[in-house]
Amino acid sequence: MEEKICGMTKESLRQCLSECGCCCKTADSVIEKIESSDRKGARKILEQKRKEALESLHQEQQKIDRIDFLSWQMDKEEKSGGKQK
Repeated sequence: MEEKICGMTKESLRQCLSECGCCCKTADSVIEKIESSDRKGARKILEQKRKEALESLHQEQQKIDRIDFLSWQMDKEEKSGGKQK
């Protein structure tokens, strides 16, 4: 029976880390740290990945906000009968 790491097989954990945006090298580092009982080090890597993902999310949200604003402006102009100067 294969050893479990964080309740999953090593391959499942590697897949999960990949889906979290970790490259192979980063995933290997996290797994290595967990296996060597350096959970604090593994958590630090994961917290950095979370920070990067959240920043990316905020950037994408700003794009969506700008698209919504442009659509709103276009609707507003159409309702007022044409272009606004």
